[in-house]
Amino acid sequence: MKILNVVNLKALATYREKLADKLEYHRVTQYLFDKQWKALKQYANEHHIQIIGDMPIYVAEDSVEMWAHLITLKQMKLGMLLV
Repeated sequence: MKILNVVNLKALATYREKLADKLEYHRVTQYLFDKQWKALKQYANEHHIQIIGDMPIYVAEDSVEMWAHLITLKQMKLGMLLV
């Protein structure tokens, strides 16, 4: 797996285009999971069933949450945006 320089916006645009099919697959998969999860949760709640699970207490460095906010995190950490 190639590590990207996240602050290189041209590289990001290039890889968004190159990986468009994979990105769309994951968007659709996450959407369908979310829709199914909400339906399951509603059904469970209506039938007085509790769904208990683990909740992450940190965000992994390679997670979508980290990548989505990486530039902001770098700004907070370094006090400026590195380009």
